[in-house]
Amino acid sequence: MQNQHTLPFRSIVRDQDQNSYMVEALLGTGGFGAVYLVRELRASLTQFALKEIVPSERIEKNRIIFEGEVLKKLEHRALPRVHQLFEDDCGHTYLLMDYIRGANLEQLRLEQPEGRIPLAQVLSIMTPVVDALSYLHSQSPPIIHRDIKPENIIVPTASDEAVLVDFGLAKEYIPARTTTIIRQGTPGYAAPEQYGGGTTPRSDIYGLGATLYTLLTGIVPPDAVQRWTADDDIDPLVPADQITPAIPISVAKDISHAMSLSSRDRFSTVEEFWQTLHIHATQPSIFTPRVEVDELAVLTPRKATPPVSRSRKRLALLFVLLLAILVIVGTGVAYGLYTARNPTSAPVTRSTTPQTKPATATTPYPPLARQYTGTIDDIVGNSKTNMSLSNILQSGNDIQGYFNGLGLSGYFKGTITISGHIQFQVVVYSGNSTLSFEGAIQIGGTIAGSYQVLNQNSQFTGETGLWSVVPLPQGQSS
Repeated sequence: MQNQHTLPFRSIVRDQDQNSYMVEALLGTGGFGAVYLVRELRASLTQFALKEIVPSERIEKNRIIFEGEVLKKLEHRALPRVHQLFEDDCGHTYLLMDYIRGANLEQLRLEQPEGRIPLAQVLSIMTPVVDALSYLHSQSPPIIHRDIKPENIIVPTASDEAVLVDFGLAKEYIPARTTTIIRQGTPGYAAPEQYGGGTTPRSDIYGLGATLYTLLTGIVPPDAVQRWTADDDIDPLVPADQITPAIPISVAKDISHAMSLSSRDRFSTVEEFWQTLHIHATQPSIFTPRVEVDELAVLTPRKATPPVSRSRKRLALLFVLLLAILVIVGTGVAYGLYTARNPTSAPVTRSTTPQTKPATATTPYPPLARQYTGTIDDIVGNSKTNMSLSNILQSGNDIQGYFNGLGLSGYFKGTITISGHIQFQVVVYSGNSTLSFEGAIQIGGTIAGSYQVLNQNSQFTGETGLWSVVPLPQGQSS
């Protein structure tokens, strides 16, 4: 961007109707300009987000003005409203949008243990965002956001539903026309075609997959160009489950599928991606130990061994069985002849009662510790307090114990799955409300997840947050 200078604090910007907006803070800068927190001075004193766009060419400027008019028509609970688009005397173009107060997902991610958010919480947070993307793609013609990333997803302090922000790169997609651009998007999240090819709704699917990858693993995926030009055609994108073993392999495959370098190889729609991901994330899975493979053996070509036909395998098996039978029969006959000639050498037969070893009771469910301690984060109230789970009893997949946190306490009951997914509830506020917890056991025994507050009719009240606990050594009190 050329000649980019941010507006000073308390400077005034006026629209074509002479409405005045005073700059109160710089919210961020990007490839096209800057975003400011402004306050309307004439009547309501309402705060807005004002996005300044400084295009370098007239054609680009006309495109932005056209697309701004399109964005003004959008209405969705997970999208900020674009109120107007105007131009000042210096030729700068502005988008006046709702200001969403809250923390973005990148900030919330960095506050979590190991810098990542559990799968159950990610699915809950991202659902309204995915619905917003589906809404954008359903427009005629479809609208592509082109900059899906954790920093552009905000969890408002006054609501539980995340909001997708920053439409500086949004663009209509016309199938008969190529939407050619040069490096628009964020490295790690931008699809390969955003570096010079034509973007489509599947470009947003790549960004959505990359966002999920970061939230679940704590690692920003390698840039698409780096993946495309990797030596020996070995993709440097490590599957998500190899970084975070708590992620089901099928979910990791879905994310990799969404991040395919070729847009044709990705899911066809956002809805298809999200439905498939939900199915694989919620279905019970049995842990399969990962087999360690010698990398050198994988990379070194070996001489191919000619396949053996099934008929030859069956003949070989029958020959081995026949030989074994002949040996057993021959041994029995020889032993009978020997004992007939030497009766004194025959073994003494004792009357014994068959004894069976007691069966060892085993359970496929991960065992929980007796006590856990950690923290619980109230996102709406913007507060973090200590949390503990104590006196835990487990019978198979049923669990129960005592909860303390958020200034509340009470008994909890719930279940745990074979894959380590845990859920339990605590009745609080004299039985009028319930804390509903979900989480997953991670490496080292840490349990992390999300919670929601439900009313007496089991309806979500809007209060939600994150929690994380670690097991206490036996004998140590929380």
